[in-house]
Amino acid sequence: MMNSYQFQLIFSLYSDEDAEQYLDALFESGCDDAVMGVGKKGYLAADFTRESSSAFDAVKTAIKGITQAIPHAKLIKAGPYIANLSEMAHLFGCTKQNLSKYARGESANNETFPCSIISGKVDYWYVLDVALWFYKQSKLNIQDSDIDVLKAIHDLNIAIEEIRNEYDHNNDFLSLAKQVAA
Repeated sequence: MMNSYQFQLIFSLYSDEDAEQYLDALFESGCDDAVMGVGKKGYLAADFTRESSSAFDAVKTAIKGITQAIPHAKLIKAGPYIANLSEMAHLFGCTKQNLSKYARGESANNETFPCSIISGKVDYWYVLDVALWFYKQSKLNIQDSDIDVLKAIHDLNIAIEEIRNEYDHNNDFLSLAKQVAA
């Protein structure tokens, strides 16, 4: 069964390079299901709506299509991954006020809303955590395919961070985290 998956991939190019020169090659490499953002030199943002049998395959084939057209392109992030309440309201088709109510703990069934990962003047959450919360609460129209693509995006970004941050992890902290963060 084919599902439609929506996601964004952001690539870095050479610093002074205009991505617009690759639009035909991207189309020919199978990326005709994406809107290409080429406004910032040195970067390419591709917003996909891709039909596929799995979220993983949708994301994987999109990456392959872009790197086929632009072999030197480096994937720097995928989205939606981390967002504030306004961005998530847009993603989930609800109001920011509605999300704020849940984030403040004003849910009718008192289920704890996911903890923000960045707190400050504006808080940020993993989109996957909030989507899973809504999915379990049956509060919004979150589909299995939405959760699948958010899991794929989340895992991809974790892998990108792991590669980007090539340093030795403190094994004591890794062991501790496995005990207390599960």
